[in-house]
Amino acid sequence: MPIEISTPVQLERERMAKQADEANIRLEQLKKAYAESPEMQIERGRAALERLQNDAHHLNRIVSGSTAAQNEEQTLAARLRVAESQAEAARLDVDMGHSPAVGQTTVGDQIPQRDHADAVATLVEAGVRPNMVERFLKTGHGDDPGGRSAEEAAAAEWERRLLTDPEKRAKFLAKDPTVMREFAYYAMYRRDPRHEP
Repeated sequence: MPIEISTPVQLERERMAKQADEANIRLEQLKKAYAESPEMQIERGRAALERLQNDAHHLNRIVSGSTAAQNEEQTLAARLRVAESQAEAARLDVDMGHSPAVGQTTVGDQIPQRDHADAVATLVEAGVRPNMVERFLKTGHGDDPGGRSAEEAAAAEWERRLLTDPEKRAKFLAKDPTVMREFAYYAMYRRDPRHEP
């Protein structure tokens, strides 16, 4: 049996074939990562919701009062809002100078990065304007044009209504989305008792 000897040309072809295989594998990984990215999930969610809302059969079901059709549309819309909220929370976290870390050390009252991102996501999902969240986390107060005193007055009024209006209290206890969004603003606007004279 003769011994095969690789020539420099054969070695170069094998090296190039290996590089091409590795490049193809990497390309497939990048395609998968792109398809699973928050931006693409949002784009697919918007497209799916638009298709559903433009589907004649679905519209007929909605008009005829089908709760299944309404639930289907609301589920798609909710998934889209969650994806948008998560993407916006991640953007805010990066904009504020945070970056993903494998391990993290905190000092004093500093909160861990993951908890910070969760807090941002919770506020955005509750319906708080992302610019308001960003401003609050950077400055410790909101963005009311009337300034801090106007924010504190609005918070005091909201708290007064909560305490005097049984319907509002019931909605608060039931975690009504509108009241919970108002509560998130209240929490940012209210006077911090630790800073009172």
